[in-house]
Amino acid sequence: MKVENRQISSCTHEADAELLRRFQNGDETAFVELLAIHSGYVRYWVGLALKHASWANADDLRQEAHLGFFEAAKKYRFTTKGNFHALARIRAWGKMFDSPEVRIVNRTLYDNHREVVSAQDRLMERLGRGPSLDELALEANLTIRQAETALNVLVFPSALEENDGSLVSEDSETLELLSDAIAQLSPDQADVMTRRYAGEKFSEIARAMSRSEDAVKKLHERAKKNLRRIIQGEGIKEDAT
Repeated sequence: MKVENRQISSCTHEADAELLRRFQNGDETAFVELLAIHSGYVRYWVGLALKHASWANADDLRQEAHLGFFEAAKKYRFTTKGNFHALARIRAWGKMFDSPEVRIVNRTLYDNHREVVSAQDRLMERLGRGPSLDELALEANLTIRQAETALNVLVFPSALEENDGSLVSEDSETLELLSDAIAQLSPDQADVMTRRYAGEKFSEIARAMSRSEDAVKKLHERAKKNLRRIIQGEGIKEDAT
């Protein structure tokens, strides 16, 4: 992500590769070194997560991020496209937003989202018009704030198309839900979406992922489709590449 790259530039692809080879060959001290030179990145990722999930404990999220980082170091393959940093970021992000204290609230948001969909359908059939926010909240047995957040999520798929994939929102609860959904994508799809979220151009993403710009655009389209399916409760139905 561009903001990360401007703030932190202490590690290189070559240094990562050397430490990863040592670690995957059984040298545990290499992982300690690898984590140390990425510590600034980890702090940055935790800070971003806290903006989306302010109720979470920073130390707990840091531990989850370290677990994700460890998984990335174990699973990284030198024959695959992309770099270790991208995989580490997605694994750390996924672990943080899959942690129990964050997931509990996410499940509530998903439940609220589905309840608002049902309540909206019932009211439109009964009233013959679109319901007000107060009516919708009452029918769904939610607070007005909960119903409003659920409505924000409902309009996301069309907003995603209009914004060409840049996830622009000032609502922390909506961003939390979207981050959780992004973490369910494949690593490459999640990488594209988080980079687009950060405002990177397709040409920049293509260079970072060692792919053609056309290939990145196609990957981005598949990611958007899968993201809509996740948010709408349908799940990913196609090959998540």
